[in-house]
Amino acid sequence: MNILILNASPKSKGSASAFYSSLLRLFLTGCEVKVNPLRGARDYEKIFGLLPWADAVVISAPVYVDAAPSHVTAFLEQAEQICQEKPCHFKLYAISNCGFIEGHQNELHLRIYEAWCQRADVCWGGGVGIGGGVTLVMSLGAVICLVIMGHRIKHGACHRNLFTRCLMPSFLFIPVSDIFMLLSALAHGNLPYTLFRRCECPAREKGTHL
Repeated sequence: MNILILNASPKSKGSASAFYSSLLRLFLTGCEVKVNPLRGARDYEKIFGLLPWADAVVISAPVYVDAAPSHVTAFLEQAEQICQEKPCHFKLYAISNCGFIEGHQNELHLRIYEAWCQRADVCWGGGVGIGGGVTLVMSLGAVICLVIMGHRIKHGACHRNLFTRCLMPSFLFIPVSDIFMLLSALAHGNLPYTLFRRCECPAREKGTHL
């Protein structure tokens, strides 16, 4: 079976979408698997060329405002036409991850892919919605769901969506996430300078009023 996994996070490294893509690949033994980035328009043509080859396509993407990232939406619009012009026989699966602790917050995102399948005449295989954002090490449920998804993909099965959350009480999730993001910002940039620098507003021309 030929399986194409699309890491659709706009981040070049360190994304949850890439992590879950790599994790799913572990459960696709015996299959020919190709993992491709989907970060922008520059990646479209290569992926379009692989769609007729694939028996299953998996999109791993974060939730942006309860929906797919804009570059994924643009990709789907063009992919719909490709599927109508070329003989594509793949089933579409999706892994959706969000910063909310509840996995069901990914439901609308997954329904977008399901609706696309109806328009493009592609079989919707189902998705996994993972809550918890950056708390990847606490996502035992995500591992279980991806094992199930891998089994379904290898057998060409279509099933209902699965949802899971991190193994952490809700009242602890927000402070832990805040601390993680603060430490991450300190490690990757000049956070104090960014927070406290003075904003240099452009000088107003004479005769102009707010």
